[in-house]
Amino acid sequence: MKIDVEGAEVKVLEGASGLLSRDDAPSILLEINPAALALLGTSESRLAILLQDHGYSLQPVADHGEYRNMFATKQPSAVRRGSILAK
Repeated sequence: MKIDVEGAEVKVLEGASGLLSRDDAPSILLEINPAALALLGTSESRLAILLQDHGYSLQPVADHGEYRNMFATKQPSAVRRGSILAK
């Protein structure tokens, strides 16, 4: 699942709590913009805690300066060294 909602990631994930709690919850590719999160009264650390509370681990994918891409999964083996997500 891909989430790119310009700072509303926490609200989207809170709304998807039932899905995120499932054993077969999807892996998530997120585009994170710390400034956009702050404008909506939240933070990157709040986003990380929310995902971790649902059993996800986070892996950086790419840093683009003002925003970055992160991969969240309940299956850490999904990110393999040398895969496109690990580059």
